[in-house]
Amino acid sequence: MRVVVSAQYYKDVVATAVIIVTVLSLKTRFCSVISNITSEELFAFLKFLIIALLILPFLPNKTYGPYDLLNPFEIGSVVVIVLFLNLMGYFLLK
Repeated sequence: MRVVVSAQYYKDVVATAVIIVTVLSLKTRFCSVISNITSEELFAFLKFLIIALLILPFLPNKTYGPYDLLNPFEIGSVVVIVLFLNLMGYFLLK
């Protein structure tokens, strides 16, 4: 830490300290939320991460079909957005 402060990265050090203090102060709340997650919810979240982080980046961003109507990357982006909204809505209701 001392090296970072002496290298005049004060803003980075303060931001890191604020994030660490916030996470540590919310530790009990995080533990209670995590203990309430079922295995089905965990698998649903993992499926979302697989689609969003592993499949979507590899879809071609190129148009196909008549009149160039189909773009797999745009279709995948819409799917990820809808899944994200659905997942957030579920967790907010719960």
